[in-house]
Amino acid sequence: MKRVIGLIDERKGVEKQREVIEEYCTEHDMMIADWKSDGIGFVAYGNWMHGMKYDAVVVADSAIVSDNIFRFYAYKSVLKRRHCDLIAVRDDFPGTALYRKVLDTMIDTICEIEIQNEPLQKVSDRTDKVARGAYIGGRAPMGYRISGGQLEVNEEEAKVVRFIIERKRQGKTMLGTVDALNKEGYQTRNGKLFVISTVQSIWNNEKFYEGYRRFGKDGEWVKGQHEAIIKSDRDGKKAGKGKFDEDLQY
Repeated sequence: MKRVIGLIDERKGVEKQREVIEEYCTEHDMMIADWKSDGIGFVAYGNWMHGMKYDAVVVADSAIVSDNIFRFYAYKSVLKRRHCDLIAVRDDFPGTALYRKVLDTMIDTICEIEIQNEPLQKVSDRTDKVARGAYIGGRAPMGYRISGGQLEVNEEEAKVVRFIIERKRQGKTMLGTVDALNKEGYQTRNGKLFVISTVQSIWNNEKFYEGYRRFGKDGEWVKGQHEAIIKSDRDGKKAGKGKFDEDLQY
């Protein structure tokens, strides 16, 4: 059974409209899930439908939506994009059968194309976000937390990141760094001892912690939108040589 919204105009005999809509829905195996009287503009464009599934909006008379067939179909098109139809029990557009057939076909075709392209659009949006260095979801890397849909530095975890990268730049081994972390009493975000794999994910992503993100099949680094935890090793000195940046001390 289809779930529909009954849309009424409070200026035009409410009870009669309800009666017409209820009779139509009974005949067409539809259940009226709710009634609205806010106007077609609110119903078609409002956020009230977000996260809810309705199969159609039913009106007693097409004039309640518009006295112009093209404007009526404009609203119908908007609702169709939300996977919801617009049905008028009584049609006040005589002699428009050809128009209606063309418009129905056109709207259905456009909506079908949009539905088929939704996965491609999501990939495109995701790619665009990565290109701009934006956070695209998933678990926050060590050293960060998620706040307002963006990465924010978690200072307690950032100390661990600085400790690991400092030892890497000083030429220490990864295994030695694991031992040093556990000896100093550091723990993972799950409250466990550090192991090679945990340290490796930070060790091999130094550039990310400098404020960059990988982009494209070639793994090009682009400036990220997240705050850097460490500074770039600008002096070009090899790991293990030279003084480590002052702001990496804690």
